[in-house]
Amino acid sequence: ISNGYLRDYTNKDFLRYWGDYKIKKAMAKEPFLLMDLVTAMPATAVPDYIFRNEHNLTFSNKQQEWGLNQANMSNGAIYADLDNDGDLDLVVNTINQPASIYRNHSTDANHAAYLAMKLKGPGQNTQAVGAKVYVYTPGQAQYQEVNPNRGYLSCVSTTLNFGLGTNQRADSVRIVWPNKTTQLLTNVKANQLLQLSGQAKDKPVVQAAVAPKKVFKPVDPLFNFKPEEVTLNDFKRQVLMLFMYSKAAPVMVKADVNKDGRDDLFVSGAPGEVGKLYVQQPDGKFAEAPLARSTSRPAGTVAAATFFDANGDGYPDLYVAKGGYALYEAGQDDLQDELYLNDGKGNLALAASGLPTLNAGSKSCVRTADVDNDGDLDIFVGGRVIPGRYPMAPPSYLLLNNGKGTFTAAEVPFAHAGMVTDAQWVDLNKDGRKDLVLCGEMMPLTVWANTPQGFKDQTADYFATPQTGLWFSLHVADVNADGQPDLVAGNLGLNSPLRATAQEPAALYYADFDGNGSIDPFFNFYVDGKSYPFVSRDELNDLIYPMRRRFTSYKAYADATMTEIFPAEELSKASKLEATELRTMLFINNKGKFTPTELPAEAQFSVVTQITSGDYNHDGHPDLLLLGNHTDNRLKMGSIDAGYGC
Repeated sequence: ISNGYLRDYTNKDFLRYWGDYKIKKAMAKEPFLLMDLVTAMPATAVPDYIFRNEHNLTFSNKQQEWGLNQANMSNGAIYADLDNDGDLDLVVNTINQPASIYRNHSTDANHAAYLAMKLKGPGQNTQAVGAKVYVYTPGQAQYQEVNPNRGYLSCVSTTLNFGLGTNQRADSVRIVWPNKTTQLLTNVKANQLLQLSGQAKDKPVVQAAVAPKKVFKPVDPLFNFKPEEVTLNDFKRQVLMLFMYSKAAPVMVKADVNKDGRDDLFVSGAPGEVGKLYVQQPDGKFAEAPLARSTSRPAGTVAAATFFDANGDGYPDLYVAKGGYALYEAGQDDLQDELYLNDGKGNLALAASGLPTLNAGSKSCVRTADVDNDGDLDIFVGGRVIPGRYPMAPPSYLLLNNGKGTFTAAEVPFAHAGMVTDAQWVDLNKDGRKDLVLCGEMMPLTVWANTPQGFKDQTADYFATPQTGLWFSLHVADVNADGQPDLVAGNLGLNSPLRATAQEPAALYYADFDGNGSIDPFFNFYVDGKSYPFVSRDELNDLIYPMRRRFTSYKAYADATMTEIFPAEELSKASKLEATELRTMLFINNKGKFTPTELPAEAQFSVVTQITSGDYNHDGHPDLLLLGNHTDNRLKMGSIDAGYGC
């Protein structure tokens, strides 16, 4: 990748100078002089970049190892085998300097084999442009197309170079010429230049694309539902957050509400609406049924829901947890959770009582289990965030059931675990009691063992090192079919500008730095071995006005770290959170110890917000279905939407 600017017209200090220059000239009634602006544009010299294909859909930066570490201003590069040794050399055009030539020593150092091909096409297409070449070696297939065009007035050689590694022969080479005729060569010797002419004797072959066998297939909508667009902007409230929390996807849960043998659905509504019940009919379609909600309390925003038998009558009741961010304050009735009881006929009505006050903040998840083994289902409610106070976390709750649908909040040590996003009940130690596993934003995966003496943090017993991430979801499945519950944790993935590792963790400092009563969250991420705040000078100046005097230019701010932005006295007042893992991960249970196991690269394409498991392709092995996308992100992050959504 060529790099650098001879005249960097995107430089922020230059843009500010340009604005001041125009005002100054206008006030003096003097003409704008183009050369004044040109000479004021700074030059930015940057080393070129080169990335190695790691054969797993990822590329690694080899700028230093491969010798492209000199800062320059280049505006073009081509590759060609200049010395005919089978590997590709580089020619880089540098502005106002001699061109740079980089010799490739791969075949010398690694004794790697190669196969080069020069094709001559029929008729006027002498370079065989459009020809496709497939080279097959044990365990590998390579493909290239003769297409020398690389942009305006740029091209590369039409000779195709294939690396064969340690193979001294190619099993076969298949050429599809521009006129669709094919040619097959077998047992092709390595380390040679093949020159072929497009006089294939084979007839044109049109190969129909074979669609891969699909595990799932779309079906027609079973009921009429279209979620309303949520136009709330959480960043107007706290500009430095990474994500918005008001735009949660519609919540959908299922249960056989009327005991007719068919699953029914609850689907949440827009902010200000609880949602609707859809009852499945004999033909498989769904009919809308209202929820009886006789109260003056605001409906708020549904963040999570679950069906369970709250009062032991054998019929599923509905618990609705409230969330949201932009519109609410801690303590408002909009954030109070609700319990809807089933009358035994499939009708759900809001219970007048039964829940304690639960309006300290936004929730994230609802998970039920018989925690105290008394025969009824208790509830864990995950606290997500306090509206307007990010990243301060509200309490999470354990609600104990008296067996009749009345719940009381128990005192538990995980009440202030952090910004919980998901939870699972699972008996990890086989003692007959459900233990609680939590995940959350800037939180470690946490195990709370359910003992006769109460819940105890036994995370260190299950994880050798803290697994701290931006976790979005958590799922329990016996992935390796050994009878032990394994964990799958959905994370941000690796398809965003953000990175975090144990050696270079993401950090979040937060405090009321300017004393105006609001929380200022500052994310920090490593760039080239050094941690920098994820905030621009303009954002910082708008947030904390005195910073305008501390950093008078963009250049002065560009390399500033948190310790240079804030004096030690101010920074000492801040709280700090860290994340060391952004990958969606599988944790294999090995006799009570969870071993981190990397999932395929496809699992890191997007945020994973939902996880299910099952033998979806009917091969006898458990499969994982990962879903997710995240578009309500800070502008400089962009949308993370390479998944199939959810």
